[in-house]
Amino acid sequence: MIIITHHNDKVVQLENESVSVAGHKGHGILETVLRIAKEHPDTLLIWVAKEYRASLNLDYFRSNNIARNTLHSFSPETNYMSNDIGYVEETLFINVNKNVKYPTWLMSAIVGCARSSVFNSMISPLPLTQPFVYYLNTVAKSAMAQGLLCYSSPGLLLPLTEIPAISNRISTKGLFQFVRQGYKKRWLFLLAFQQLLFDKRFTFHYILLALATKKRDLKYNPIDKGLKFNTKDSIDVVIPTMGRSSYLYNVLVDLKHQNLIPERVIIVEQNPEPNSVSQLAYLNDELWPFIIDHTFIHQTGACNARNIALTKIKSTWVFFADDDIRIPENVLENAMTVVHSNSFSAITLSCLQKNEKERVEHIIQWLGFGSNTSLVLSEKIKNLKFNMGFEFGYGEDGDFGMQLRNNGTDVLYVPGIQLLHLKAPVGGFRQKHNFLWDVEDPKPKPSPTVMLYKIKHLTVQQFNSYKFLLFVKFYKNQGVKNPFAYFKKMTASWDSSIKWAEKLLHKND
Repeated sequence: MIIITHHNDKVVQLENESVSVAGHKGHGILETVLRIAKEHPDTLLIWVAKEYRASLNLDYFRSNNIARNTLHSFSPETNYMSNDIGYVEETLFINVNKNVKYPTWLMSAIVGCARSSVFNSMISPLPLTQPFVYYLNTVAKSAMAQGLLCYSSPGLLLPLTEIPAISNRISTKGLFQFVRQGYKKRWLFLLAFQQLLFDKRFTFHYILLALATKKRDLKYNPIDKGLKFNTKDSIDVVIPTMGRSSYLYNVLVDLKHQNLIPERVIIVEQNPEPNSVSQLAYLNDELWPFIIDHTFIHQTGACNARNIALTKIKSTWVFFADDDIRIPENVLENAMTVVHSNSFSAITLSCLQKNEKERVEHIIQWLGFGSNTSLVLSEKIKNLKFNMGFEFGYGEDGDFGMQLRNNGTDVLYVPGIQLLHLKAPVGGFRQKHNFLWDVEDPKPKPSPTVMLYKIKHLTVQQFNSYKFLLFVKFYKNQGVKNPFAYFKKMTASWDSSIKWAEKLLHKND
């Protein structure tokens, strides 16, 4: 464990297990980090601003095994990256919850850590002339999609009684340079236009400066880890179902033939007809190697069904499944191996349709949550439930994933473990649900359930950008070509969507 204390991007002190090391004082911190990483290829590197050295939580580093393929940092004050990055990127990695360990590429030079292997695994290294914090954000933004797991980790520091003042913000010129290096060229113009539209700031001249910057081409090679499996764990499987008895039967047969057989399968069967009876006679007619907890209800809705199932979980892990998937016999065992090898608490497995090809190569932090193919540590969802405001609409999966992340639980996508999604042509929720807002004129745009997710989880800049781009993109798909009439009509639809989304926001209360 090597601690590098810095000030104004220069090394102030170098410590190896609390013993000062001479020879690096006054050198640039970026150059020093990369040099030490090569000299000590299997070492934990910790950087901390001089003003925060006394608050460094050494017990955190000693008690937590900082994994390879991870990059951690924390800024107790504002982020280095401008909030205006929300005009360019809508992902959940921007709206960081600083109270918990949260997945993000927004890195800080105030305090952070990574193993030497992270820096040594970079191909096409970046220039050493840029600030260390800019380098960290560049690395995280590029490598996150290639298997590097990046986090805002408040545990790196002890509780602070006061926050030292440090100049720690990217310049407008730097922001445009960063956008040029990491996004398509059109986002430079969209960024400047939105800054003018929403913030009354004229920044178009920075586009010319940014265009002189080359696109970055950074490659990251994740380091594979040895695999281990804990046979003491138990798994409950949650399956909501409606009108798919034959498909569900095949799912149960697949679970029956797993190398790791689940402890129980929790089935919530729905049929809206008040005098209907269960279609799942085979649950009792056949012998199954797991406990089947079957609930039959006349209320439809996947959110409600899954919430009923969540109250019945007893095992260490819960596997969220669909009633029209096929599960190869080694899936649960392999999934448990992955979570234990990497100390993950929530993963979503690849679930492709026939002839669909997986495009992701490595385990990555991703943007969603698959309620049809995810394995989650049960204690992490003890107080969570699917938001009923999303019932019969879109977004309940993503919202549940955000609840996990805001609870300190990252969701990882595992492309190497694959299920088959049959997309059954029968059953499920194929009949159009009649919403109260369907009779409104004009109709809400976007759907209030989509708007609900945006209201809950986007930053101000992301929300404004979503509205702007929606208005622009939808213009060519509708009949009103007068731009002033279109804007007036679209604004009314937008306001209607917000009105209904705010009502849905309190549906769980």
